[in-house]
Amino acid sequence: MSKNFNSINFDDYFTRAMVFVGLVILVISVQIPISIIASHKLSNGLNYFLSLIYILGFTLAAWIAYLAVKRFSAYKPKRLTKNDLKITLTAWVAFFAIEVVLSRLNVAIFHTQSTANNKIIEGLITKSPLTMILMLTTGVFFSPVLEELTFRGFLIGAFFKPAQRTLPILVSGLLFAFPHMEDLNPISFLTYFLMGMILSYVYLREHNVYASISLHFLNNLIAMGALVATVSAGH
Repeated sequence: MSKNFNSINFDDYFTRAMVFVGLVILVISVQIPISIIASHKLSNGLNYFLSLIYILGFTLAAWIAYLAVKRFSAYKPKRLTKNDLKITLTAWVAFFAIEVVLSRLNVAIFHTQSTANNKIIEGLITKSPLTMILMLTTGVFFSPVLEELTFRGFLIGAFFKPAQRTLPILVSGLLFAFPHMEDLNPISFLTYFLMGMILSYVYLREHNVYASISLHFLNNLIAMGALVATVSAGH
């Protein structure tokens, strides 16, 4: 059980900080197997073995993050309600509006429509049928779970008092943006920063990490579908 925030001391915060650092390392490192598959000409057997490691790695990382949330967060995961789903759909409209506006701004200033992170995903999708299947699977189903448990369920639930709103939204949005940055494009950073803030708002409004997972899932599902359609049309 998590402690009352009034009884948390420096050692408790240090422990939570180390757990958070470990979770962020997991978020980043789970992508290593697919990077190896895409960048090296390996045998089919090795590729399938690394694919298994990739999926198992995501599963294990998500389970560790879930246990961390159960242990430290002030908000325990609970079943989704109709209101959660209503907020999810409303927030996705905000996602879409932000992405459209910032995409056009990116084109006007930097002459590129896609973020560097999305370009990497596109590169992996087009590399081979195997990397496409792996990216679609983890991008839609695994990443939303792992990232929301880390940046919302644990970060906000374990470090901020229940009455706080603005600061956890800003901090979570900021820390969520950094692992998605593959270049120094400020528009790309702003895109993920605002997305992280919206996800944080949904999490805090509903006090349920499954609500922000649902929003993240919906966004990635539509984004991945659009990316695959674009790639297929280009071929």
